[in-house]
Amino acid sequence: MGTAALIATDQTTSSWVHRGGSLPPASRGVSYAGSLYATSGLAAGLYLYGRKTHDDRARETGRLAAQAMIDTLIVTEVLKYTMGRQRPDFGMGEGNFFDHGKSFPSGHASNVWAVATVVSYEYQHHPWIKYGAFAIAAAVSMSRYTGRKHFLSDVLVGSSIGYGIGRFVYKTR
Repeated sequence: MGTAALIATDQTTSSWVHRGGSLPPASRGVSYAGSLYATSGLAAGLYLYGRKTHDDRARETGRLAAQAMIDTLIVTEVLKYTMGRQRPDFGMGEGNFFDHGKSFPSGHASNVWAVATVVSYEYQHHPWIKYGAFAIAAAVSMSRYTGRKHFLSDVLVGSSIGYGIGRFVYKTR
């Protein structure tokens, strides 16, 4: 229900952000943390650090984060291809579906939420890590909106996919 309401209001809420993005340099910088390069690097770094130092938790976190990212990437890319939604900075910003776009859902949001969820569950007794991971995921997700790369519904669905898959991977390991 919430997603349908967001989709229905996406054109209006998108107009709240300046055509070039409200915070272009900041949005670009923050959104990089959700890129496939950054999230893959974090997963690989945790795994390699864990192997080198014999830290089983770090190694497991890296392995699970990589698995969650791969699963998330598959789901997100299939949905992007199927839904074909145009980005808010395309044309008049209508966000039409089935029009060869790649906006829905947000891949950055799904990637960063998948990794953040695994990290926060693995380190759930460390509040700075747990809440820090979720804060970074929320900031990356919103940067995609403020940078006018995605509609709010794209971000919400991408975040939900990443969180759900990250939680599933962690719980079923």
